[in-house]
Amino acid sequence: MLLLAQISIGVGLLLLGALVGMLVRTSRVVDRLWEIHNVRGRDGVPVWYVRESLEDQIGNLAHSIDKLGGAVEHVCSTSQGTQNLVLRLLDREERDRAGTRKPAPEPAT
Repeated sequence: MLLLAQISIGVGLLLLGALVGMLVRTSRVVDRLWEIHNVRGRDGVPVWYVRESLEDQIGNLAHSIDKLGGAVEHVCSTSQGTQNLVLRLLDREERDRAGTRKPAPEPAT
């Protein structure tokens, strides 16, 4: 019976030691999270938070990038049209030099 009591006390102390160890580790994690969360920027606002003004600026930037994309598409489209026109004019000039260009029909009266 005495042996059983001693074993029970030993197991209890072992479990108590493990519990204390877990509490110490948990306390360290909580302290570290507090340190990280408590960091502040130059303006005194915790860096953990995002200011509304920053959200607004990011939204404005995204809108500007969308508009820029549309402008680039327009420039590419215009450039393609200009390229096609130049190629047609060069082709016409080449045919004129070779004498293979058909004369334009006379307007009907």
